[in-house]
Amino acid sequence: MLYWVFFRALRLVFSKYPDTQGKLEFAALYSLGYTFLYVGWFFIIVYLTEFF
Repeated sequence: MLYWVFFRALRLVFSKYPDTQGKLEFAALYSLGYTFLYVGWFFIIVYLTEFF
């Protein structure tokens, strides 16, 4: 599942190609941001089920 999430985030980054062309740092921030958003909800659910 994480494999799919990571590549989904990369696909969204590649859709931002005109904005990130020639800006590797900007593209990396996009990919990390999307990966965090896609995976973050899963970790929050796991944390809440362990906490409560």
